Amino acid sequence: MKRIPLYIFLFVVVASTLRAQNIKLNTSTIVRSPSASVLPQDKRLELYATVEKLINEYAEAATLYDPVQKKVSGESVRKFQELFIPTATVVKDYMEKIPVEPVNYRDYASGIFNLMSQKGLQVKVLNASLVEIIDDPNGYFVPVVKINKQIFNYVTSTGEVKISSSGRSFEQEFRLDINKSNLGRARIAKIQRTGKIDLVDDYVRYFGPSLGVHYGISSATYSPFWETSHPDATFDAKGDLSFSLGIDFMGNKIAKADAVHKNFFLSAGLHFSYNRFAGKLSDFTTAPDPNAVTLPGTTGGTASYSRVINSVIATEKQSIGVVELPLGVAFRLMNGRKSSFFINGRLIPGFALFSSGNLTGTASYDALLEECNWRYLRPGSHNPDDPDFDIFQAGDNYPLDRSPKAATTGFVFSAQLSPQFFIDLSDNDPTWTLGIGVDLTYRLGGAPIDFNPGDDDLLKYPSLDEPSLFEHYLNDMSLMSAGLRISLLHKLTKK
Repeated sequence: MKRIPLYIFLFVVVASTLRAQNIKLNTSTIVRSPSASVLPQDKRLELYATVEKLINEYAEAATLYDPVQKKVSGESVRKFQELFIPTATVVKDYMEKIPVEPVNYRDYASGIFNLMSQKGLQVKVLNASLVEIIDDPNGYFVPVVKINKQIFNYVTSTGEVKISSSGRSFEQEFRLDINKSNLGRARIAKIQRTGKIDLVDDYVRYFGPSLGVHYGISSATYSPFWETSHPDATFDAKGDLSFSLGIDFMGNKIAKADAVHKNFFLSAGLHFSYNRFAGKLSDFTTAPDPNAVTLPGTTGGTASYSRVINSVIATEKQSIGVVELPLGVAFRLMNGRKSSFFINGRLIPGFALFSSGNLTGTASYDALLEECNWRYLRPGSHNPDDPDFDIFQAGDNYPLDRSPKAATTGFVFSAQLSPQFFIDLSDNDPTWTLGIGVDLTYRLGGAPIDFNPGDDDLLKYPSLDEPSLFEHYLNDMSLMSAGLRISLLHKLTKK
């Protein structure tokens, strides 16, 4: 089936709406009018009816479209011009950039005839309010009426007619002339603009991939065991450079169709976040272990000794993969022709899927050995090259290379605030939009690590599989992050 062009569909809908217009004049807004002695109540009501009749005639004729000839015709132009006095001036509201200075009503009609002959001006009068009745000493009453209009097409500076799917909404001031001797006839003397033009916002939907990088800002609290056993040691645990990849959606369909500003948007997404943490361990030592370790002796039998950590310098890095579902509300602070600016607030539930880690560094170990009268296995106490002593794994600069995996919490929650700037990459609809934003995130409940503080020390031996230092020596770790997000979004605009 052949698709109907958008502009034809809009024309049919708007034209049928215009033909059904019936404007009721609001007279409760009058602030100044002649006294009852100049304009008695019966004459006043007659004047009201005349003004309302003229406004409805204008609403019907303002399109300059002839439904019989299906175009702007000489007849439709004549009917429009009959509504004005010979010296009337009109603002050129059919232009994309509306001039400040008005033009003669004949020039206004000629402009529509020449530039918009196929469909005319698709204009709808929304309401009319009588604000003043001026008593002109030249024998006229001059009613001043505030009119709110909505126009659905316009002429660009190059003479091209374009459609505004939701219309341009603005207020104008109509000044009418009514001869005091004939209150049943009114004509338009002037139509002028009264304020800025409000474009009725369209419905907009954004959808597309995004990539974010962020850096964790953290504060760790340490276990009681760490605080009492290692007052001189340092374990600097903090967030590291991380990234996320996902799909984002944002739309303002929650707004009413006739709302001028549709600035509230719902947002949702599906992200995979790769969170990284780094901890640097230094000046880490232990006192002799009171629990002697029994191993095969160097001369047969068994040997008992106490393990001692002289020094450890190490770095542990943890990476935790989290799938996230960002849900939130955005407010559009700026809506330009090709760019927009938003503030987006989100709550982000997620689930930690996996963790991976590595620990690297060097360590120096000693022991109190019973068969050596509990002397340290240091140079001078024994021959460090004697292979009989290798079993004790004592000496300097043992390399550390492990893969501890931190236990994760499972479900996680975050709160996020994101200023975002969008710029359209073309004038088409739909189009692609580049989004650049800053993500400020607070992880509710802290880092997604299941902290399980222990009451003994890790790293006593260079080659054991042991828990993560984060998990073992920390009680908690608050986590914030700040980062940059780049999006490539498909933007679709609808009425």
